[in-house]
Amino acid sequence: MHIKKTLMFVSLTVYLIIISVGCSSYNQTDSTEFPELPTTQTSQLESEHLTLKLNFKGDILRADGSKQAWTQETMKPFVDALESFSKVIKGVKGKENHSLTIDIHVNDFNGGNGAATVDYCSLIMVDNKPIPTQGYIVINNRLYDEPEVFESPADNEDIMSEFNANIHHEMGHVFGIGCLWEVVDDSGNKIGSLVESEKSTGTGRVSYNMPKTIVAYNKIFGTQLDFVPISDDDSHFYDYAESNDKKRTEGIWKNIKSAPYDLMANGYTITMLTASALDDIGWDIDYSYVKEYIIN
Repeated sequence: MHIKKTLMFVSLTVYLIIISVGCSSYNQTDSTEFPELPTTQTSQLESEHLTLKLNFKGDILRADGSKQAWTQETMKPFVDALESFSKVIKGVKGKENHSLTIDIHVNDFNGGNGAATVDYCSLIMVDNKPIPTQGYIVINNRLYDEPEVFESPADNEDIMSEFNANIHHEMGHVFGIGCLWEVVDDSGNKIGSLVESEKSTGTGRVSYNMPKTIVAYNKIFGTQLDFVPISDDDSHFYDYAESNDKKRTEGIWKNIKSAPYDLMANGYTITMLTASALDDIGWDIDYSYVKEYIIN
């Protein structure tokens, strides 16, 4: 079992407070997880309507304290993840061209296998939806010292390794999954809020405001819900099978399925759940590159 669900650097509760008092008080990179470091390597992908750029910050800080310079080989897993998302995401709906820059750190982050967030001060509004222009990813350096994380699960070469899955997963947060599900402006008004506390289905967080994801969830699991089940930490899809979510058993919840196969729960694959959630956030999605959700 792999556990890559992470604590994002800024939790929903914290960033709501920070944004409400103004972005001038918030320096995303002034932290242990995302320290202020020079950019030592870059990589960029450009398509007709979207430019995606990776800034590799400083050196790779290894678990033994040594430093390793970024190389084409060590950058490749991040570039591969960016390419995976660039096939699915063609741009921002309602905007001719868009650019997103992601800073990459590898250090002794102790909050999990990795973490990610958007820079809330750099959000722009497109059709009343907040869209990121800057994001941050940190990967725990201990992964570089565990050979098994570079192997595909069950020796299946068609499934990405645990290491690559972690990087893809964190990149999904930068594109807004979890990070942009509940945002408020400087005046305390919710903008683009997709997730809320449930009202009538027992304990648990849900979203009534992600129509395409609701359709995808119902199609996959054969349900007729009017909401998307959200994880206990508000940042992933509900997954009691492979993550730390508590199984919800009250009322309708006893028949609601866990979604461990999807990348933004605890899986390895960009399925219709992730693609539809990105669509609901405001990205223009090419569904021909999205893989089928497999129910074991």
